[in-house]
Amino acid sequence: MKNIILLSLLFLISCNGQEKEKNKTYAYKSDQSENNYNIIDNKAKVIPSSDQLIIIKFSELNFLSLISFPNPERSFLEIKNQYLNVDLGQITEYGDKPTIIKTKEILIFEKNGDYIILIPTISEEFPLFQMYGISTTHEFKNYGNYTYSYEDVKKLGITFDKVQYMVRNLNNTPRIYALVGNKSILLSNYEESYLTEPITDLEKYVIKQNKVPLANDFSLLEKVMQDNITTPEMVIDYLVFTKDNKGNLEINTEILDYISKTTTKENSSYLFALENYGQKSRSSLGWSIDEFAEIRGYIFNTSYPLRRKYWSDKYEEWYNGEPKYIFGDSDSWRDNDYYGLPHLKEYVKDFIVTYW
Repeated sequence: MKNIILLSLLFLISCNGQEKEKNKTYAYKSDQSENNYNIIDNKAKVIPSSDQLIIIKFSELNFLSLISFPNPERSFLEIKNQYLNVDLGQITEYGDKPTIIKTKEILIFEKNGDYIILIPTISEEFPLFQMYGISTTHEFKNYGNYTYSYEDVKKLGITFDKVQYMVRNLNNTPRIYALVGNKSILLSNYEESYLTEPITDLEKYVIKQNKVPLANDFSLLEKVMQDNITTPEMVIDYLVFTKDNKGNLEINTEILDYISKTTTKENSSYLFALENYGQKSRSSLGWSIDEFAEIRGYIFNTSYPLRRKYWSDKYEEWYNGEPKYIFGDSDSWRDNDYYGLPHLKEYVKDFIVTYW
């Protein structure tokens, strides 16, 4: 009888302990649920733009854009004209083919309208994540860079392609956890983000031109031109003659008009840079014969009246003393009806009669 009573007591104690353990596990899961961020699908699509940049939109975050400049290699997250410099080097493939950004490797998490974005890069042989937050009011927060320690890797004993990641609040701050089976590791703050250079006015101008084609924003253009007056090639080589998303030549007449209106004898750096562009090797610039002929037509159409006005006594110095290189394309200009430029035919005739 004593044995039966003892067994009954042990059974009750055991059940009570199991119930407490169940309650403990349930409470832990509940706590996890309250602090966990949910991973969301980051379906992305490329917005048609040009060879100057790539614009990517995320279907679940329609307020967010990812903008990448292949040359130079700079990238930004953008919300309502706020720009945050990020590093996409690890997930971007550059080369002769169109640049490819592997957006599926970007991880996006959400909790109560707050978002966390993890962009992978490399820290020695370990993966490193750039961690950025977006608040419910669509403000950026830079949480810095996170990675593993050697001790962490030994503890997991895994290869990184088997790891899953989650974001969870720890002391009201989002942190990254690496998960393999029933093992988890809290990633360490490696360093503050080293990408602190703000977006330039030149880059803003390129974005605006691609988002709103032919949008005239003279105040922004004027700032870009003034900022680069001692390095005019940055504008001429990068912004004036470009290709659209289908690979067709695009000519920025807004900048050419600016050069026409602002060039003087004392302020001629953009004019000379424009003329020098027409003297470069066509093949090294990547233009076809017909495209380069059109480019030179626009260059002559812009430069000739300015040369005539300010340097009429030194025509032998025009176009590096080799106007024949420009006029080698004049038959193509004629065959293409002077590209619809109302004065180009007149300028060609005037130059031949006056200076040839």
